[in-house]
Amino acid sequence: MKETFNIENNLFTGALPSNLIACKNLVSLNVARNNFKGTLPPELGFLDNLQVLKVNQNALLGSLPAKIFDASKIELLAAQGNDLTGTIPNSIGKLENAKIITLNHNALKGPIPKGLENLQHLELLHLHVNALTGIAPEIDYLRDLGEELGAENIYMTDCGTPAYALSTGAVTCNTCTSCCNSDEMCQENKVWTLDIIYVGAIVLFAAPCSLALVMFICYHCFRRYGINDPRDPLEIYDPESTYCLIFSESKIAWLIYLFTLGMQISFFYLFLSASSFTHRSSDWQFTLVCPSTSTECQELNTTSLQGWGLFWVLTLSSLSPDLFNGMFQIRKAAYISCFRLFLSGFFYFGITVLAIFASVYYNQALATTDTELIVNAVILLFINDLDEQFMAILQTVMPFWIYQRLEEIEDVMKDKVDPLGTIHSTKHRIERTETQKRIHEEDLEEENEKN
Repeated sequence: MKETFNIENNLFTGALPSNLIACKNLVSLNVARNNFKGTLPPELGFLDNLQVLKVNQNALLGSLPAKIFDASKIELLAAQGNDLTGTIPNSIGKLENAKIITLNHNALKGPIPKGLENLQHLELLHLHVNALTGIAPEIDYLRDLGEELGAENIYMTDCGTPAYALSTGAVTCNTCTSCCNSDEMCQENKVWTLDIIYVGAIVLFAAPCSLALVMFICYHCFRRYGINDPRDPLEIYDPESTYCLIFSESKIAWLIYLFTLGMQISFFYLFLSASSFTHRSSDWQFTLVCPSTSTECQELNTTSLQGWGLFWVLTLSSLSPDLFNGMFQIRKAAYISCFRLFLSGFFYFGITVLAIFASVYYNQALATTDTELIVNAVILLFINDLDEQFMAILQTVMPFWIYQRLEEIEDVMKDKVDPLGTIHSTKHRIERTETQKRIHEEDLEEENEKN
């Protein structure tokens, strides 16, 4: 006959009686939410039929006796919210039937035993708010289960920052679903195959490269039908941005162009570093409260679909002109084979896509309300406008030099590219105009002779 012993949620004190081992058929032992003190009796390991052991939220002291884990049929072990110390014995790996293990909110220390990797039936593992160190076991199926269920509380350790309560820094846990910090706040564990900085670099170059490939394919397709790009090149560069200086012949103008590009990339690098969950300068806001009284976590982040929708409206409406300018420059460069125009469009488009990428992930890291979404977006949009701010400064400090550069750029754009998409010098255009005029006069003379 199966037996249970349940005195949960009372005011019992004293030590747990070791003579509980006399109940050989005991399947469930629940003494949670009392005020029991002393240590866990190692004799509990003699209960061969024990499946549920709940001693959570008491005042138990001492270490976890390795002998307890001889009760290998245990499916639920709840010992969170006590004052347990010492290390977690590697013999915990004997609990082959274990589905739930909660040892959080204690004072356990040392490495997390690799024996936990042997537990193939685990559905919940909580080890956070302790003093555990080192590298946590790689339990891939727990992370997969968390992703499948959309649950962040499946596998939790102290792998978040700040980690001032840990002597050797935060625990390394690649397969955890959530990480907690020394402030007892938790957050979903954002694991990237590549560091987000490298992802940002890929975005900067891959987006314009993909666009350029499409444009060149379109060019060769349209060329068969005699379709050209009729857009006037004077309409696809911004004279109010330092990025137009790439079309100048001045080396100083080129240096200003490169300085602007470098400054914007540096700023976005800074914000992407802050958006990395594991980076030293991470600004991630930990918004999960996971108390010892429950295995569930409370989310304090209140951002909504409405807030993200407004974020996208603001971001895209502000950056669309730059996106289209970059796209049109790459398209025009494809039609007329102009390298400098391609280079301009390449970085114009790439830096704008990078701005969107950085804005999205920085908001994921920091924004906890809808208003913070908008505020953070405005900050990053201001960085994207640095090229215009620099141009305004130059126009104030040395207006004559800027005027000369703009005149030079306009002449370059007029002389090298005509609205029909073919390369001509001013001389060639004059010759073409004179030829057309002569042909027109000859036609008129022929008509007069007929009349």
